[in-house]
Amino acid sequence: GWSLAVFCGDLGKHYQAALENQTTNLTAAAQYPQYAAAMAEYGASDRHGKDVHYWVERYPGALPVVELPTEFPRRELRTYPSKRFDQYFEPAVVEKVRKLGAKQGCSLFNTFFAAFNAYIGRISNSSDVVVGVPSAGQAATEMPDLIGFCVNTLPVRSQLDFSQPFTNLLSQVRSNLLDAFDHQRLSFGELLRELAPPRDPSRPPLVSISFNLDPTIDTSEMGFDGIDVNVRVEPRCFEQMDWFINGVIQDDQSVELQIQYNSDLYSETAIRFYFEGFATFLEELVTSPERPVSSCNLMSVPQRQQLLVDWNNTDLEIPDCTSLHQLFSHQAAKTPDAIAVEHRGSRLTYAEVDQRSNQIAHFLASQGIVPGDLVGICVERSEDMLVTLYGILKSGAGYVPLDPGYPADRLEYMCQHSNLKLVVTQDKLTETVAKFGKPLIAIDANQSEFSKLPIASPNTIQETSPGDICYVIYTSGSTGKPKGVQVPHGAVVNFLATMQASPGFGPSDSILAVTTLSFDIAVLELYLPTVSGGRTVILDSLTATDGAGLAQALDRHNISLLQATPTTWRLLIESGWQGRAGLKALCGGEPMPNDIVAPLLERCDELWNMYGPTETTVWSAVHQIVDANSPILIGRPVGNTQIFILDENAREVPLGCEGELHIGGAGVTLGYRSRPELTDERFINNPYSNPFTDYVSRKLYKTGDIAKIRFDGQLEFLRRNDKQVKVRGFRIELGEIEQTLDSHAGVRQNVVVVREDAPGDTRLVAYIVPNGEAPSTSQLREHLRDTLPNYMVPQHFVVLDIFPQTNNGKIDYKQLPAPSIDESSAHQEDRQLPTSAAEAYILKACTEHLGHNDVFMDDTFFDVGGHSMLVMQIIVQVERDTQIRLGPQDFLVNTISQLAAKITQSDYFSDADAAKPLPESLQTPTQVIDPVPDSKPAVLQPTNNDHLLTKLKRFWN
Repeated sequence: GWSLAVFCGDLGKHYQAALENQTTNLTAAAQYPQYAAAMAEYGASDRHGKDVHYWVERYPGALPVVELPTEFPRRELRTYPSKRFDQYFEPAVVEKVRKLGAKQGCSLFNTFFAAFNAYIGRISNSSDVVVGVPSAGQAATEMPDLIGFCVNTLPVRSQLDFSQPFTNLLSQVRSNLLDAFDHQRLSFGELLRELAPPRDPSRPPLVSISFNLDPTIDTSEMGFDGIDVNVRVEPRCFEQMDWFINGVIQDDQSVELQIQYNSDLYSETAIRFYFEGFATFLEELVTSPERPVSSCNLMSVPQRQQLLVDWNNTDLEIPDCTSLHQLFSHQAAKTPDAIAVEHRGSRLTYAEVDQRSNQIAHFLASQGIVPGDLVGICVERSEDMLVTLYGILKSGAGYVPLDPGYPADRLEYMCQHSNLKLVVTQDKLTETVAKFGKPLIAIDANQSEFSKLPIASPNTIQETSPGDICYVIYTSGSTGKPKGVQVPHGAVVNFLATMQASPGFGPSDSILAVTTLSFDIAVLELYLPTVSGGRTVILDSLTATDGAGLAQALDRHNISLLQATPTTWRLLIESGWQGRAGLKALCGGEPMPNDIVAPLLERCDELWNMYGPTETTVWSAVHQIVDANSPILIGRPVGNTQIFILDENAREVPLGCEGELHIGGAGVTLGYRSRPELTDERFINNPYSNPFTDYVSRKLYKTGDIAKIRFDGQLEFLRRNDKQVKVRGFRIELGEIEQTLDSHAGVRQNVVVVREDAPGDTRLVAYIVPNGEAPSTSQLREHLRDTLPNYMVPQHFVVLDIFPQTNNGKIDYKQLPAPSIDESSAHQEDRQLPTSAAEAYILKACTEHLGHNDVFMDDTFFDVGGHSMLVMQIIVQVERDTQIRLGPQDFLVNTISQLAAKITQSDYFSDADAAKPLPESLQTPTQVIDPVPDSKPAVLQPTNNDHLLTKLKRFWN
């Protein structure tokens, strides 16, 4: 720095004078009090006021935060340990930088600084960049011989457009630098007081990166005759910035960047990676300065080779089968007498499934089904469901799952949109299915017809190609209508082969099938066992959502693999399940929460985190978790699959940097049914086809997930970049809910969000600005249930006069209030209140778990925002307190009052007064207080009534 050069110069003069036995005649240097006085004089000047105005004008509104990618998580409290890495730039490269700068009227520092700003913007995915530049106070105060700390940090802000050529950015940054130095005397500390940035104890305020470039100290003019002098700056072990870069121009005109970095955030490997990448980026900028900055590579050739090729080398040999049903038939020929499927004590061997499905295929052919058609399947869960699925596939058709629990309007839309030729159903469902306007076949009512047909395979088995549709899964759509993902046979065959390899599945394994057919992860549960010689045990819907029932089924059926969403795993844990030896646990469908990792590791032999969208065939990346204290990762791509993290221009981002996750390879599906524009938007051309095997598809699927690749090559999911969310494993487009709410006459504006105000309890919350008088919660729920499945109906509705807004006029989602009580609770006169201790107890349990008090005895649990996860929590609590076990089905149809009647006989309510009606004074609801941490809900007023009140207080407190 400045003081070091002055000190070395003075030291050399003293040394030379001593050699010559002379007195040193140095001019008296300025002293620090003189500097302080000059700064005080400046503080009272007009110039000071102008400088304040300039800097405040540079930072209007919300202050930018440069989110540098970090290798290690940023701690809540900022730390300062530091190490240094030096990056060397050859003289030839520096000369290119110098020449380009000279053409633009820019110094070497200016050009380096502009390139560095562009690099920071690219790797942090931000066009608004702030980099600190040290300014020596000695120059500003005309005290060049002053030794002391007079450095000021200039927070140079550049708002960059990376679609422009570097020459444009260079001119822009040059102007920013010149303006900053024109106003360099205002201290950084005073500027912070003026701007008052929000306090963040985890990072430096406003400036987290500093960049400087100085010539090396000229030792030849120091006067150390006869001595070789080398000035060396030692690395610091303490640094306030995340990155502090001091560039030194060497005598040979090379440049050495000395990078001090926070060693709690980065290893040397990471810093070396980033600055080798910067060297590549800089050379491309100055070699082709007219190129858009967004097109320049951020990594060296070896770095890109590792990232794009080496870590995507996932070649896996798959069976020589063209279709899923052909794969099954081959397995059936190998193990005809092995049990393929079980349900409620009924078992079918591979031979029986094969033969019965052949008969169904023949029957469908007799009804006019030909290869390429689509057939709907709307059945309850049983062994016949699997037989029917294989029968549809063997006919050459693909299938469309139609969950009988979905609203009729939604199912009808799916039938019409997919152009089904017919629907296979059950006798009990024919009345509902008949409304869809498609021919139907009741599978159970036609058994006698099937039995007359050949058990041999139909010819269509050999006619199916890998590109033919195997199934179409409808997922939530942002336009208000679900979209159908067309999944080909080849993708399914590849997926099953990859799952056999990792996490692994073989003939001795058995799986518990717990997932609705309309959720694509059911593909693994039904088909992986039956193409591997293993066994699938299909649970009914109620048992699949009952933690205790699920735990019993795991042991009763000797299950070795269970795939479930985090919600279902939490159900199991909270039911008191103690685990199972030999169990392999697959967790997916939504991000795995930290708090279930340790319990699952304790209860299972293996724990795997599974990741993948429907559009790339179930799971596309897997990761085995072995340590509860490690980050939860999604691992590496599965066989014949490639994963890329790209920026908004479809350019790969460096390791550790955020970008959108794109998936290519054999799992990429055929796009959306009859939605060519949406297909083109989400399935983009794959620019990385050449280095890989034939399994690389011509398309990449844009997942909408923000992720990064760590320095060990592992993938880490970070968040969504749109309004698509996962709730209890179901993929939901919030826009579809918002569009449906918009169609209600009483709604002027609405926004739907996901909140997790309690760990593990993810809820949908709708915020409503009414059109006149606010509709009640029950009216809004009924409106949504007409077209949306239950899992898409928000648990809470919050009425607001106006949405909170940010400075730029957008909805401020962070300021949306937590849900408490709905407006509908203001009209309670006709609502039923508890009349016994058992009713008060069950009402309290429901309100506590729902998180609001808008619950009355004549409500059903699901009508007031309940879901299966909460049901199981209440079941566990009730059984613990009363020794009476309620079933999940009880909550589907019974009111809160009817639930209470099922537990009234418990000794827990043995007080003789418990059966008395509540006194009239207790039947008037009080004002409901918004829940706060550590508070207990109360809807009963204090009174001097006798034993009943004492009993009730026990329940509420």
